[in-house]
Amino acid sequence: MVSSRQTYTDETESLIVELASNGGEQAREISFSTMLSVGGSSSPKLVSLRGLDASFPFYGNVVTSPPDAWEKVQKTPGVIVEASFLNSLKT
Repeated sequence: MVSSRQTYTDETESLIVELASNGGEQAREISFSTMLSVGGSSSPKLVSLRGLDASFPFYGNVVTSPPDAWEKVQKTPGVIVEASFLNSLKT
């Protein structure tokens, strides 16, 4: 795993390209913390937001409810939200 809080240097990008050309698999992720509220009735909550390439995960499956949410969010704009966040909006 290669991780950075800043944009990768040209040298790092070259290494990633080289690894991929030698059969390595990769998926890009962008993650950050932000405040999120839904509608005008809930107070903002601190959340961790992640954006993932469609090649994620390399093995296994992403399990969602409804079951087709992972496929849908790769084809059309949208988000997948943890149930615990949705439950916190009820309080």
